[in-house]
Amino acid sequence: MGLRASDIELVALAGTRAFARDWMNRLVTDDAYIRSYYGVSLDGPTRGLERRARKLGAKLGLSASAAGKHALSGAERLRLVTDHLGIGRERVVSLDHHTCHAAAAYFGAPFSGAPALVLTNDNSGDGLCATASTAHDATLERREAAPSAPGSLGSFYSIVTLLLGMKPGEHEYKVMGLAPYAAARGAERAAAALGALFALDPGPPSRFAWMRRGARYRQLLDATLGLRFDAIAGGAQSVLEDALLRWTRLMHERYGGDRLALGGGVFMNVKANMLIAEEPWL
Repeated sequence: MGLRASDIELVALAGTRAFARDWMNRLVTDDAYIRSYYGVSLDGPTRGLERRARKLGAKLGLSASAAGKHALSGAERLRLVTDHLGIGRERVVSLDHHTCHAAAAYFGAPFSGAPALVLTNDNSGDGLCATASTAHDATLERREAAPSAPGSLGSFYSIVTLLLGMKPGEHEYKVMGLAPYAAARGAERAAAALGALFALDPGPPSRFAWMRRGARYRQLLDATLGLRFDAIAGGAQSVLEDALLRWTRLMHERYGGDRLALGGGVFMNVKANMLIAEEPWL
């Protein structure tokens, strides 16, 4: 392309925080570490105590919350970019994760500046899993945000993906594709079991949350014992569709808009998007 450093006016980094590259790569390529990170085990009392000790240590700054996981300092992150591109640090800014999702959704939509409701929903980014904003012209205003710590639709679906023996963060589309093959009765049983563990709390502000304390993988495992793999996929898809559609309606009730822009990984679930697209207010 012939692009030179002098041609770059500004570099915008998605997210105000970033983790070490080695750890990020390990989380998507190292199967044993992935299973350990998500707590794939039959926990005994000792294991539970160890996990609580790690969490307490992380809160106190005595240890990382997961082996090998550490955030890059702002200076480290900045240096990686400036050294690679050969530009000054004054031309580099960091933007909130969900602000980036929302901006890409709205400014990339063919709305020509017309007012719209902008929703983002994913696993987690800068401590949030979902946001609602209103936008018009060059203005994007956040109205509501849901923290990721209590739970997120993205993490729920990813743990189900892992439960089914697939790779979280990559194979969620396979769960979505498998869901329609489940017998209706089996999918309904799975949806009831999973829906008792994870749901939308309308608030305000709204949030997505696990209903019980404890290891989330183990909760899903116990709740779905005896159910067929396709029934579990069908139940998980039903829980996601129900929560996402109810949340979308709720945000529309609160903030209005007859145009809708969507961003974030959860909105890669095209079956859920199809249901949203059928809403009469769109």
